[in-house]
Amino acid sequence: MLDIKRQASFGKVVYQLKGRIDGQSAEPLYVQIAKAEGAGMKSLTLSLANVDFVSSAGIRTFIKITRFCKELGASFAVTAMQPGVAKIFEIAKALPMTSVFASDAEADAYFEAMAKKANRGGKGDEDD
Repeated sequence: MLDIKRQASFGKVVYQLKGRIDGQSAEPLYVQIAKAEGAGMKSLTLSLANVDFVSSAGIRTFIKITRFCKELGASFAVTAMQPGVAKIFEIAKALPMTSVFASDAEADAYFEAMAKKANRGGKGDEDD
């Protein structure tokens, strides 16, 4: 079973997940996200602090969510993985390392830096 809580503010969407992302919960998770989110979304974060297992179906769902965010032009991040869940993703090599953060605060800082960079026209920090 998977408990899903959604928070959204100014295009930033965070899902706090609790339980297991497996064959029964993976597709419903994707469907819920795909139905709820749209063009106004700037970033999507899935907090896995309370997720204790991700199956191969869950891995496929994360890949689908990554593609969904890319199509919308939104950033995607996964935060606060338990060590066992992180190991599953490491073995599967399912997520780009730039989208995995130790905490929600770390992801927020990354997204803020990326937004500032985009607002400067993609210029690096050398202009600061």
